[in-house]
Amino acid sequence: MFLIRRKSVYYIRYFDESENRQRQFSTGCKSKQDALKSLTNFKVELKNKEKHQFITLENFKAEYLNSIARQYSKKYFSIVDYTFKNLLKHTGNLPLIKLNQSRLEDYLFSVFDKAKHNASLYCRNLRASFNYAIEKNYLETNPLQKIKLPKIPEKKNLYINESEFGFILGKTESPVLKDLFLFAYNTGMRLSEFANLKWISISSGEKIIKIENDESFTMKNKKSRIIPINSVLFEVLQRQFPKVIDINKSH
Repeated sequence: MFLIRRKSVYYIRYFDESENRQRQFSTGCKSKQDALKSLTNFKVELKNKEKHQFITLENFKAEYLNSIARQYSKKYFSIVDYTFKNLLKHTGNLPLIKLNQSRLEDYLFSVFDKAKHNASLYCRNLRASFNYAIEKNYLETNPLQKIKLPKIPEKKNLYINESEFGFILGKTESPVLKDLFLFAYNTGMRLSEFANLKWISISSGEKIIKIENDESFTMKNKKSRIIPINSVLFEVLQRQFPKVIDINKSH
Protein backbone atom coordinates (compact mmCIF):
# COMPACT_ATOMS: atom_id res chain seq x y z
CA MET A 1 0.00 0.00 0.00
CA PHE A 2 1.50 3.34 -1.03
CA LEU A 3 0.86 6.84 -2.34
CA ILE A 4 1.20 7.95 -5.94
CA ARG A 5 0.81 11.46 -7.33
CA ARG A 6 -1.15 12.22 -10.46
CA LYS A 7 -1.85 15.74 -11.70
CA SER A 8 -0.99 17.28 -8.32
CA VAL A 9 -3.40 14.96 -6.42
CA TYR A 10 -2.31 12.00 -4.30
CA TYR A 11 -3.83 8.54 -4.78
CA ILE A 12 -3.70 5.47 -2.56
CA ARG A 13 -2.78 2.27 -4.36
CA TYR A 14 -3.35 -1.06 -2.59
CA PHE A 15 -4.03 -4.75 -3.15
CA ASP A 16 -7.69 -5.69 -2.64
CA GLU A 17 -7.66 -9.26 -1.30
CA SER A 18 -11.42 -9.69 -1.71
CA GLU A 19 -11.12 -9.00 -5.45
CA ASN A 20 -7.59 -10.35 -5.88
CA ARG A 21 -6.31 -7.28 -7.74
CA GLN A 22 -4.60 -3.90 -7.41
CA ARG A 23 -6.87 -0.92 -6.82
CA GLN A 24 -6.43 2.80 -6.32
CA PHE A 25 -8.52 5.80 -5.37
CA SER A 26 -8.02 9.52 -4.95
CA THR A 27 -7.38 11.01 -1.50
CA GLY A 28 -8.44 14.40 -2.83
CA CYS A 29 -5.32 15.82 -1.18
CA LYS A 30 -2.69 17.94 -2.90
CA SER A 31 -0.49 18.10 0.20
CA LYS A 32 1.63 15.03 0.88
CA GLN A 33 1.17 15.49 4.62
CA ASP A 34 -2.62 15.40 4.27
CA ALA A 35 -2.37 12.44 1.90
CA LEU A 36 -0.29 10.52 4.47
CA LYS A 37 -3.02 11.12 7.05
CA SER A 38 -5.56 9.68 4.61
CA LEU A 39 -3.27 6.70 4.04
CA THR A 40 -2.98 6.08 7.80
CA ASN A 41 -6.75 6.30 8.27
CA PHE A 42 -7.33 3.92 5.37
CA LYS A 43 -4.90 1.38 6.85
CA VAL A 44 -6.81 1.47 10.15
CA GLU A 45 -10.12 1.10 8.28
CA LEU A 46 -8.85 -1.97 6.40
CA LYS A 47 -7.47 -3.50 9.56
CA ASN A 48 -10.80 -3.17 11.36
CA LYS A 49 -12.77 -4.40 8.39
CA GLU A 50 -13.30 -8.16 8.22
CA LYS A 51 -11.38 -9.67 5.32
CA HIS A 52 -13.24 -11.96 2.97
CA GLN A 53 -11.72 -14.80 1.00
CA PHE A 54 -11.49 -14.31 -2.74
CA ILE A 55 -13.42 -16.69 -5.01
CA THR A 56 -14.78 -16.42 -8.55
CA LEU A 57 -18.39 -17.20 -9.39
CA GLU A 58 -17.33 -20.28 -11.38
CA ASN A 59 -15.31 -21.69 -8.49
CA PHE A 60 -18.03 -20.85 -6.00
CA LYS A 61 -20.56 -22.68 -8.17
CA ALA A 62 -18.39 -25.82 -8.13
CA GLU A 63 -17.90 -25.64 -4.35
CA TYR A 64 -21.56 -25.02 -3.59
CA LEU A 65 -22.77 -27.81 -5.88
CA ASN A 66 -20.36 -30.18 -4.19
CA SER A 67 -21.74 -29.16 -0.78
CA ILE A 68 -25.38 -29.90 -1.72
CA ALA A 69 -24.74 -33.05 -3.77
CA ARG A 70 -25.19 -35.42 -0.84
CA GLN A 71 -27.89 -33.47 0.97
CA TYR A 72 -30.49 -32.99 -1.75
CA SER A 73 -32.10 -34.88 -4.62
CA LYS A 74 -30.55 -35.13 -8.08
CA LYS A 75 -33.41 -33.04 -9.44
CA TYR A 76 -32.69 -30.17 -7.04
CA PHE A 77 -28.96 -30.43 -7.81
CA SER A 78 -29.69 -30.11 -11.55
CA ILE A 79 -31.93 -27.08 -11.00
CA VAL A 80 -29.26 -25.28 -8.95
CA ASP A 81 -26.61 -26.17 -11.54
CA TYR A 82 -28.82 -24.71 -14.29
CA THR A 83 -29.43 -21.59 -12.19
CA PHE A 84 -25.69 -20.89 -11.97
CA LYS A 85 -25.13 -21.62 -15.66
CA ASN A 86 -27.69 -18.96 -16.58
CA LEU A 87 -26.22 -16.46 -14.13
CA LEU A 88 -22.72 -17.01 -15.53
CA LYS A 89 -24.02 -16.42 -19.07
CA HIS A 90 -25.43 -13.10 -17.94
CA THR A 91 -22.61 -11.78 -15.74
CA GLY A 92 -19.51 -13.68 -16.79
CA ASN A 93 -17.06 -15.19 -14.32
CA LEU A 94 -16.90 -12.26 -11.91
CA PRO A 95 -15.42 -12.34 -8.41
CA LEU A 96 -18.28 -13.37 -6.14
CA ILE A 97 -17.91 -10.16 -4.16
CA LYS A 98 -18.83 -8.22 -7.34
CA LEU A 99 -22.31 -9.77 -7.51
CA ASN A 100 -24.05 -6.84 -5.86
CA GLN A 101 -27.75 -6.09 -5.61
CA SER A 102 -27.79 -4.03 -8.80
CA ARG A 103 -26.24 -6.76 -10.98
CA LEU A 104 -28.51 -9.46 -9.56
CA GLU A 105 -31.62 -7.32 -9.94
CA ASP A 106 -30.75 -6.73 -13.58
CA TYR A 107 -30.31 -10.48 -14.11
CA LEU A 108 -33.45 -11.63 -12.27
CA PHE A 109 -35.73 -9.03 -13.85
CA SER A 110 -34.45 -9.96 -17.31
CA VAL A 111 -35.45 -13.56 -16.53
CA PHE A 112 -38.76 -12.44 -15.01
CA ASP A 113 -39.75 -10.73 -18.27
CA LYS A 114 -39.43 -14.06 -20.09
CA ALA A 115 -40.33 -16.66 -17.44
CA LYS A 116 -41.79 -15.42 -14.15
CA HIS A 117 -41.68 -18.74 -12.30
CA ASN A 118 -38.08 -19.36 -13.38
CA ALA A 119 -37.03 -15.99 -11.98
CA SER A 120 -38.63 -16.81 -8.63
CA LEU A 121 -36.93 -20.21 -8.57
CA TYR A 122 -33.50 -18.76 -9.47
CA CYS A 123 -33.89 -16.12 -6.76
CA ARG A 124 -34.57 -18.75 -4.08
CA ASN A 125 -31.67 -20.93 -5.22
CA LEU A 126 -29.18 -18.07 -5.33
CA ARG A 127 -30.32 -16.63 -1.99
CA ALA A 128 -29.63 -20.02 -0.36
CA SER A 129 -26.21 -20.24 -2.04
CA PHE A 130 -25.21 -16.74 -0.88
CA ASN A 131 -26.12 -17.65 2.71
CA TYR A 132 -23.61 -20.47 2.31
CA ALA A 133 -21.09 -17.92 0.95
CA ILE A 134 -21.51 -15.82 4.12
CA GLU A 135 -20.79 -18.88 6.28
CA LYS A 136 -17.63 -19.50 4.26
CA ASN A 137 -16.55 -15.84 4.60
CA TYR A 138 -16.80 -15.12 0.87
CA LEU A 139 -19.47 -12.45 1.43
CA GLU A 140 -20.38 -10.13 4.27
CA THR A 141 -24.09 -9.86 3.47
CA ASN A 142 -26.53 -11.57 1.12
CA PRO A 143 -26.90 -9.36 -2.01
CA LEU A 144 -30.39 -10.83 -2.59
CA GLN A 145 -31.60 -9.93 0.88
CA LYS A 146 -33.47 -6.80 -0.25
CA ILE A 147 -34.50 -7.91 -3.75
CA LYS A 148 -38.20 -8.61 -4.17
CA LEU A 149 -39.64 -9.81 -7.45
CA PRO A 150 -43.17 -8.84 -8.48
CA LYS A 151 -45.82 -11.23 -7.22
CA ILE A 152 -46.81 -14.02 -9.59
CA PRO A 153 -50.56 -14.51 -10.06
CA GLU A 154 -51.66 -17.77 -8.50
CA LYS A 155 -52.34 -20.56 -10.95
CA LYS A 156 -55.86 -21.87 -11.10
CA ASN A 157 -56.06 -25.58 -10.32
CA LEU A 158 -56.82 -27.58 -13.42
CA TYR A 159 -59.18 -30.50 -13.02
CA ILE A 160 -61.83 -32.43 -14.89
CA ASN A 161 -65.24 -33.28 -13.51
CA GLU A 162 -66.98 -36.66 -13.65
CA SER A 163 -68.86 -35.77 -16.82
CA GLU A 164 -65.66 -34.78 -18.65
CA PHE A 165 -63.88 -37.89 -17.38
CA GLY A 166 -66.78 -40.07 -18.57
CA PHE A 167 -66.47 -38.48 -22.01
CA ILE A 168 -62.74 -39.36 -22.12
CA LEU A 169 -63.45 -42.97 -21.15
CA GLY A 170 -66.18 -43.18 -23.78
CA LYS A 171 -63.66 -42.16 -26.47
CA THR A 172 -60.99 -44.59 -25.23
CA GLU A 173 -61.07 -47.96 -26.98
CA SER A 174 -58.07 -49.65 -25.31
CA PRO A 175 -59.05 -51.49 -22.08
CA VAL A 176 -55.54 -51.00 -20.73
CA LEU A 177 -55.68 -47.24 -21.27
CA LYS A 178 -59.11 -47.12 -19.66
CA ASP A 179 -57.72 -48.82 -16.56
CA LEU A 180 -54.75 -46.40 -16.49
CA PHE A 181 -57.11 -43.43 -16.69
CA LEU A 182 -59.34 -44.88 -13.96
CA PHE A 183 -56.32 -45.51 -11.75
CA ALA A 184 -55.00 -41.97 -12.19
CA TYR A 185 -58.40 -40.35 -11.70
CA ASN A 186 -59.20 -42.32 -8.55
CA THR A 187 -55.79 -41.90 -6.85
CA GLY A 188 -54.85 -38.33 -7.81
CA MET A 189 -51.21 -39.46 -8.01
CA ARG A 190 -48.54 -37.38 -9.72
CA LEU A 191 -47.18 -38.80 -12.97
CA SER A 192 -43.77 -39.47 -11.38
CA GLU A 193 -45.45 -41.34 -8.48
CA PHE A 194 -47.57 -43.31 -10.92
CA ALA A 195 -44.57 -44.27 -13.05
CA ASN A 196 -42.52 -45.40 -10.02
CA LEU A 197 -45.29 -47.29 -8.21
CA LYS A 198 -44.55 -50.93 -7.32
CA TRP A 199 -47.03 -53.71 -6.59
CA ILE A 200 -45.47 -54.15 -3.16
CA SER A 201 -46.80 -50.67 -2.28
CA ILE A 202 -50.39 -51.82 -2.91
CA SER A 203 -52.22 -53.62 -0.11
CA SER A 204 -55.48 -55.14 -1.34
CA GLY A 205 -56.25 -56.49 2.14
CA GLU A 206 -55.99 -53.09 3.83
CA LYS A 207 -57.27 -51.36 0.68
CA ILE A 208 -54.50 -48.75 0.70
CA ILE A 209 -51.63 -47.62 -1.53
CA LYS A 210 -48.44 -46.45 0.19
CA ILE A 211 -46.51 -43.71 -1.62
CA GLU A 212 -42.99 -43.62 -0.16
CA ASN A 213 -39.46 -42.49 -0.99
CA ASP A 214 -36.90 -45.15 -1.86
CA GLU A 215 -33.39 -45.37 -3.33
CA SER A 216 -34.60 -44.85 -6.91
CA PHE A 217 -37.38 -42.33 -6.34
CA THR A 218 -37.90 -39.22 -4.20
CA MET A 219 -41.31 -37.59 -3.93
CA LYS A 220 -41.74 -33.88 -4.65
CA ASN A 221 -42.41 -32.89 -1.03
CA LYS A 222 -40.38 -35.84 0.35
CA LYS A 223 -43.33 -36.88 2.56
CA SER A 224 -44.88 -40.34 2.35
CA ARG A 225 -48.66 -40.67 2.24
CA ILE A 226 -51.42 -43.26 2.05
CA ILE A 227 -54.13 -43.36 -0.63
CA PRO A 228 -57.31 -45.33 0.09
CA ILE A 229 -58.48 -47.83 -2.53
CA ASN A 230 -62.14 -47.25 -3.47
CA SER A 231 -64.41 -49.78 -5.18
CA VAL A 232 -63.57 -48.56 -8.72
CA LEU A 233 -59.86 -48.73 -8.05
CA PHE A 234 -60.19 -52.14 -6.46
CA GLU A 235 -61.83 -53.52 -9.64
CA VAL A 236 -59.01 -52.06 -11.78
CA LEU A 237 -56.37 -53.74 -9.60
CA GLN A 238 -58.23 -57.06 -9.75
CA ARG A 239 -58.24 -56.91 -13.53
CA GLN A 240 -54.56 -56.04 -13.81
CA PHE A 241 -53.08 -58.28 -11.09
CA PRO A 242 -53.42 -61.59 -13.05
CA LYS A 243 -51.59 -59.98 -15.98
CA VAL A 244 -48.69 -59.04 -13.70
CA ILE A 245 -48.46 -62.65 -12.48
CA ASP A 246 -48.38 -63.89 -16.10
CA ILE A 247 -45.56 -61.45 -16.90
CA ASN A 248 -43.51 -62.65 -13.93
CA LYS A 249 -44.06 -66.31 -14.93
CA SER A 250 -42.82 -65.62 -18.45
CA HIS A 251 -39.51 -64.43 -16.96
